[in-house]
Amino acid sequence: MMLTLLKKKNVVANIELDENSELEALKVIANRAATKLDVAEQELKSGFFASGAQDAIIIGDEAVILHATSSAIAHPEAVIMSFAAPVLWGDDNSRVDIAVAIVLPVDADDEYQNMLNNARVAISDHIEELDSLKGSNAGLKTLWKEINR
Repeated sequence: MMLTLLKKKNVVANIELDENSELEALKVIANRAATKLDVAEQELKSGFFASGAQDAIIIGDEAVILHATSSAIAHPEAVIMSFAAPVLWGDDNSRVDIAVAIVLPVDADDEYQNMLNNARVAISDHIEELDSLKGSNAGLKTLWKEINR
């Protein structure tokens, strides 16, 4: 199963946004995650918008972790993206340029906590090198592997 996940390459580096805003970033996150995971975009968009409004986790003022559910997947998956220019995020206007989008099967709370913890640790462990990792798919894949362990 892990080999299948590694072949998907659920990373996208240097995304250009039409408008540099949190709302536009959420739309793009939903679109890219839906495309990568081959699931319905609208279902993810609703989940990521809710997560962005209620419980987005920002680490190091550089990375945001969001989640959504999909009835089309059987196990949690993460898609990691970086933006070409930082997006002002949340009430404190963190300059986010990395997004970790966790997509869960419906009713997968325990699995979410595990993946969320992995994401927090991976980003925190690489906080000093995020600038170099975010610039390429290979760099983002380093984080992705640690999140999906």
